[in-house]
Amino acid sequence: MLSILILIIFLPSCNAKKPDLETVTAKAKEEASLIDQKTKVRVVKATLETFTIQKILSGRIEADRKVNIKSTSDGQIINYNLLEGKYIKTGEVLIEQDAQELQLQLEQRKNEYDDAIMSKNERIIRDGGFADQDSSVSPQKLEYINILSGLNKAQSALKEIQYRLEEKRTLSPISGWISDIKINDKEYINAGEEICTIIDPSSFEIKIMMLESDALSTKIGTSITAYPLLSPDQEIKANISKINPVVDKNGLVTIYAKIIGSGQHLFEGMNVRVEVESHKKNQLIVPKSALVSRSDRDVIFVYDEASGLAKWKYVTVGYENKDALAIIDGLAEGDLVIAEGNLNLDHDAKVELAESLEK
Repeated sequence: MLSILILIIFLPSCNAKKPDLETVTAKAKEEASLIDQKTKVRVVKATLETFTIQKILSGRIEADRKVNIKSTSDGQIINYNLLEGKYIKTGEVLIEQDAQELQLQLEQRKNEYDDAIMSKNERIIRDGGFADQDSSVSPQKLEYINILSGLNKAQSALKEIQYRLEEKRTLSPISGWISDIKINDKEYINAGEEICTIIDPSSFEIKIMMLESDALSTKIGTSITAYPLLSPDQEIKANISKINPVVDKNGLVTIYAKIIGSGQHLFEGMNVRVEVESHKKNQLIVPKSALVSRSDRDVIFVYDEASGLAKWKYVTVGYENKDALAIIDGLAEGDLVIAEGNLNLDHDAKVELAESLEK
């Protein structure tokens, strides 16, 4: 009975189908292929070059020429040339106030001036001279005649009225946009009352608050690029034009950059993102994509031509910008840095070169 059971147990194993030689060979080749599989990578040579350092800061657009306009006279507005955003040229009329009373006074002063001229001519003739010929009497006599005839006084009174009439017309002192209008048409306004603000867009500059340490290395004329926060595709070019030599209580220095161009497409007070560039010579530069992390350390893989293997190197990054890194330790000039295909590599991984990247 026992021998029957043993026979039953071993029968299936005897009948099990053995894999054929072809299947075993194919599987072995597949495993060998996986072992010998190489990762395709692209490399770039590490070279010494001047490295561009980019600092990202916040800025605000302000006009260097901006004038608050105030009334210089009392009176009702009879000519109103104000409109928010309107571009006005130097010398153009902003508003004009009623001047009827001054016009009457002007006529009176003109009559007084004419009377003084007649009195002057009479005195010149009495002193042996000729009417309307000041040179026909001595300069000393002429000065005395001008006083006695009332001419000097009449001239001063006439100039005063003419000046007061000019004050009834408020002119723009600069070319620019009209903004922040404070008055209405036909309104009665007093001397000293605010009318509006004129902003010259050609004087736009970017106000930047920079750390003291960065400001010390910033030079007049340094070019910057800015982008409006609400229009990030709009590029604004500017050059550092002024550096306020004062550090505020927060350790910041105020820097101004003059915008290149008319500034017609910008607004006063617009917030921008600013990219400030500086340059470091003789830096070992690699693409930013070459850097990976292994065990919380910065690693760059280098292609070893002799063995065809990827060798990782721990590196120290000195500077970086949006495209590249400057390595200060861990790499040598001329190293073939793996910049693509490096994300899943291990040390001594077999790699195959695709075409090299261009710097």
